[in-house]
Amino acid sequence: MEAKCISLRYEAGNYSIGQGISGGGIPGKSYFEKGKVHLQQGCGWEKQIAPSRLILMVEINGCNGEIWVDRFFKDAVGKLTAKRVEKLEKNMPEKIHVNEYKKADDSFYYTVDENDLYKWKENASL
Repeated sequence: MEAKCISLRYEAGNYSIGQGISGGGIPGKSYFEKGKVHLQQGCGWEKQIAPSRLILMVEINGCNGEIWVDRFFKDAVGKLTAKRVEKLEKNMPEKIHVNEYKKADDSFYYTVDENDLYKWKENASL
């Protein structure tokens, strides 16, 4: 299935330390909630880590959607620096192939075909 690329958005990551975790926290225990990794430190403290995101806005069958493409580029080229994100924005393809997957609640999510991501990386000279 083809999708039209609309824009590319970068969201910076965040790191913070919080206090007042119920139950005091178990050192070393972690969980993922609301887009953040919560790593408990004990005595009511925890680290909250939100990863950076590279989000591709696409139009599929007349509907707009978001596809996270950061994991591919982080694995392929490393850290998403400002210059790398700028190169990716300048060389964003007009159309890409997407794969459609059905969730348990009958909604859908999409991923970009890996071959298109490799072509995009090559065009951006990364």
